[in-house]
Amino acid sequence: MKTDAFVSKMDKSHARRRALTVKKAADYAAPDDHLRNFRQIWELCVVLDIDVRQGPQFCALFDILMKIQRRANLMSVGKKPDNESTQGTDDDLHNYVDLMSACEEEFHEN
Repeated sequence: MKTDAFVSKMDKSHARRRALTVKKAADYAAPDDHLRNFRQIWELCVVLDIDVRQGPQFCALFDILMKIQRRANLMSVGKKPDNESTQGTDDDLHNYVDLMSACEEEFHEN
């Protein structure tokens, strides 16, 4: 691949990814703080002592927190999501709870 073709490919990729992250930020972040959701999840992990190195059930718990944070953000600003529906988020949340339970059961069996 020639350099100009590679640079063009990278420019298109960056523009596509930039548009996606801006669109998703509307569901997860605050208008004045693009990284707020990451700090909130980190703070919750610290407070709740969530360490994914302790087992796969903690990875599922982390995913649960991400879904709860997204719903809380959407509810607090009173807006419809720009991406995944609230029903999709709720379904994911229920599924992650089931997956966490299964991971924990399997972890303690071994």
